[in-house]
Amino acid sequence: FCKEDDAYDPRKPEYVVAATPEEIEEARTQLLQQQIAALENALAKSKHDGSRHQHVRRHYRRILHELESQVSPGRAEQQLPRASPCTECRSALKGLSFSDDAVG
Repeated sequence: FCKEDDAYDPRKPEYVVAATPEEIEEARTQLLQQQIAALENALAKSKHDGSRHQHVRRHYRRILHELESQVSPGRAEQQLPRASPCTECRSALKGLSFSDDAVG
């Protein structure tokens, strides 16, 4: 096997197949479900922290509800009001990207 004989390069446009809208939506839904599971897990683990990290738990619950409403748009009317993160959360989140571009 000689590397020069192999013309296949997965970066070449002729070998790239665009995802269908259904595949994009499925991937987006899977990502949201993974994020929901991770937040639910974090909330379950922090349940016994008492009031030590209440602001973080409130923030997680708010984000969890937003993600759930994206997976089930019918729940949008139940969505909690958006609040700005507290100073401590804001500094912890600094540098992270939560734009829609990252999701789909």
